[in-house]
Amino acid sequence: MKMVMGSLWILILFLWASLAGAQEKLTLCSADSPPWTIKTGSSPSEIKGLAVDLMLELFRRADAQVEMVALPFKRCLDNTRSGELDGCFMTIKNAERESYAEFSEPYLSIPTYVYYSSERFGCFEWKRWEDFKPYRLGVQRGFKYGREFTEALKRHRLKVVEISDVAEGVGMLLLDRVDFVLTNEFRYDYLMQTHPQYQGRLSRSYKPIAVGRVYIAISKRSPNVAIIPKLNRILGEMRDDGTISRIVGQN
Repeated sequence: MKMVMGSLWILILFLWASLAGAQEKLTLCSADSPPWTIKTGSSPSEIKGLAVDLMLELFRRADAQVEMVALPFKRCLDNTRSGELDGCFMTIKNAERESYAEFSEPYLSIPTYVYYSSERFGCFEWKRWEDFKPYRLGVQRGFKYGREFTEALKRHRLKVVEISDVAEGVGMLLLDRVDFVLTNEFRYDYLMQTHPQYQGRLSRSYKPIAVGRVYIAISKRSPNVAIIPKLNRILGEMRDDGTISRIVGQN
């Protein structure tokens, strides 16, 4: 009897040690969105980018395993909703998404500006949404630029031209097919690296049209949804010690 009880205790201790040492393992998705997430091959898991580097450091500090994949954004959200994937590592928060996911604290704030031809406008600044009424705005298909911008489009009947990406938008801008392109400094800087022929030809407004806050969303169906408080704590540490600024290249 003593031998059986001893063996049972050994088994319990082994199981406890195994569980205590087990790492959380999450699979997270994002859209292919340079410079944040950049596909480098045919497999969805062949990716790099600023957000990828941030997540690798975050989950290393959290002592958790993370696999990241690049998927069309709608599919990424659908898989988060269903719990097929644990979540999305780069998204904005809204009421619909909060119905099926828990969100981290925002780990990035990204302002969006209007970019324009320096040769044509010299210097352009705007104060009110009505200032854009005479112009054609190049907006990226499927992107959200904030509630105020969406409301201004309807209220002032602003003219928009959908573009597939920022490179196409800048090409159209320089051909006078749009007057402004809406994007952020990170995308613009990446564009200048990959399309040096555009360098020195564009300027941007000082005032942003929106400031987007970026979150990690973990599906409520994920067994790892309880990791959110730990991620929040570590994101705060990474912000305080300058890690986030260093990774994304902010001074």
